[in-house]
Amino acid sequence: MKMFKVFLLATVALSLTPFAVRAEEAITPTETTAKVKVKKHRRKAHKPAAEAASTAALAAATSAPVETVSAAPAPVAPVQSAPAAHNDFVKALRDGKFSADFRYRFENVHQVDKTRNAQANTLRTTVGYKSGDFNNFKVQLSGMNVTHLSNDIYNDGDNGRTNYPTIADPEGSILYLANVSYTGLPDTSIVVGRQKVGFDNLRWIASGTWRQFSQSYDGVQITNKSIQDLELAYAYLFDQNRSAGPTTKYGTYQMNTHLFHAAYTGIKDIRWAGYSYLFDNDSIDPATASSNSTATVGTRVEAGRDLGNSFRALASAEYARQFSYDNNPESYAFNYYLLAPGLKWSDFKVVYNYEYLGGNGQYAVQSPMMSGHTMNGWADKFSVIPAGGLIDKYFDLTYKVKFSEELGDTQLGAQYHDYDAVVGRGYGIEYGLDFVQNVGDHYAVGIQYADFIGAKNYAAYPSTRKVIVTGQVKF
Repeated sequence: MKMFKVFLLATVALSLTPFAVRAEEAITPTETTAKVKVKKHRRKAHKPAAEAASTAALAAATSAPVETVSAAPAPVAPVQSAPAAHNDFVKALRDGKFSADFRYRFENVHQVDKTRNAQANTLRTTVGYKSGDFNNFKVQLSGMNVTHLSNDIYNDGDNGRTNYPTIADPEGSILYLANVSYTGLPDTSIVVGRQKVGFDNLRWIASGTWRQFSQSYDGVQITNKSIQDLELAYAYLFDQNRSAGPTTKYGTYQMNTHLFHAAYTGIKDIRWAGYSYLFDNDSIDPATASSNSTATVGTRVEAGRDLGNSFRALASAEYARQFSYDNNPESYAFNYYLLAPGLKWSDFKVVYNYEYLGGNGQYAVQSPMMSGHTMNGWADKFSVIPAGGLIDKYFDLTYKVKFSEELGDTQLGAQYHDYDAVVGRGYGIEYGLDFVQNVGDHYAVGIQYADFIGAKNYAAYPSTRKVIVTGQVKF
């Protein structure tokens, strides 16, 4: 009973300390003395001796000097008053940054099986805000609008003009990002809400930004770096807001998806990643009238080594196994692998890629959360992998140079693809050219050309040629 009273009294005293000590008189963690006033009470004559002894012991316990120990006690977190908290919150809002991005695009598509060429003039406007830090919290908001600047002489996926080739940029507006992030735990970041998600080379998971509507996800993402050179990430996603736009039948996938990812960089010039992506699509895919839920488990290694004279050898390798999963009515399992040796010299880089996506003629490896335009050619013929699978053998050349500080970076790119099938005949070949000129930090112009030459008499993959011109202003 005595020990309980002592513990209770000590607890009350500690809890009242932050309120009793003014800020300018606060005791530092190394100070070990305190002034305690003990109010003396006159004992009554008839008080039992045992009770008097107990009272004396309790008084002695509370008034005894504190012994100095080698380890300093943990500091007591200061209690913030309501006005101070309000001021910090206002400061976080004022420290926030607004952003604006305007991207104009002209796109022309010629496809041999369509009676007319498609032509689109579109403007994407993105306005956003990200707050400053408030007790390790930050808020991010971003809205996006796509406007057609001329008549719809193309199939945008929503207007029903199927006699034109598809340019998947419908009109509309979306809440692109809306999330709260928290970094108050050691080496940990937590993001809740509508956000970007992307891993590795964006083959499986990405927030694709090529089309005018960028892709985002609704859910929770947790990243931890407590172990040196190791990054662990987990995400739970329940909505995929796709780049097809908010008004189309392909615009949103409702899901129950779990993503696990680990990346290790503790070995010089090597990055290793392992992943398990459990994609549970609760929406029915309009193209197949069934779910395309899959589980993909794999590993990826990227390496590089300096050879001297500005030369650097590059290599990437990846293997994954994809299974039908959860509510997928089919049962299958396919292999995926990638081999990509390369060479970099100064600002010039060339990489040869051999990418294998398995299939059996009925089903194939799929990656519906990928960044479509960055994979398998700029003509966008393989956003959905054919049932016969896909073997993409291609060269990718890039060159980046800065001619002057005023102009900024100049980026040149070229690709050559040879598309074959795992089962059945090949699909064709493709050439691509890309040019981007940055002007300072706020302006950029670009032009991209892609020419897919389909295999003869292969109606499912007709020859397609694209020219895309882009101008962008961002603040």
